Amino acid sequence: MDGYPRGVIYRKPSELLISTNVNGTAYIAQYNNGNLQNFKNITESYVSVFQLAKSSEFIYVACTNCILKLDHGGNTVERIAVDDSSYSVAVNKRQEIISSSCSTHKVTVMNQSGVRIYSYSHKKLRHPYGLDVNFNGNIFVAGQKSNNIHVLTFTAELLRIFEVASPRCIKFKENSYTCIVGSVRETTKVYEFFQKGLEA
Repeated sequence: MDGYPRGVIYRKPSELLISTNVNGTAYIAQYNNGNLQNFKNITESYVSVFQLAKSSEFIYVACTNCILKLDHGGNTVERIAVDDSSYSVAVNKRQEIISSSCSTHKVTVMNQSGVRIYSYSHKKLRHPYGLDVNFNGNIFVAGQKSNNIHVLTFTAELLRIFEVASPRCIKFKENSYTCIVGSVRETTKVYEFFQKGLEA
């Protein structure tokens, strides 16, 4: 694989999608996870690709100032404008799209057409590079420069703030409270965020 992987998701039990950027072209490569053979590339020029998310109908790709909404064949359905320096995307069970911007330090929840429904900002949230949604619908946002993880309701209201050193990305295991948190200059760690600890 050329370039550095920026995002990865399971699309089917036997398939991985991995996003990379090589010489100004974005690649979303489809791999068979048995032997990691690349058998299809979805390419986009003039964008850089980062985190990936999926729903039953679409694949979502964070591209710094837009989110690409693709069908499962890799065709672009829509480009949704977002704030600059948006490197992360997630989708919840309500099919709402969530992104965060490192330039505005805000989290935004949108409908499928990109209409903004909820937003969140906090003086203790700086450079929210990565985010994910757990199976209860809570939003977990990694504040890289504020050294914390903000836990929000699906309506982007604060539940709790956890102190974590320089978190850059967060990803939940499907249907569980377990997630991995990658940090800058720190080792990747596994956390469990139980619902009982997230009550307001």
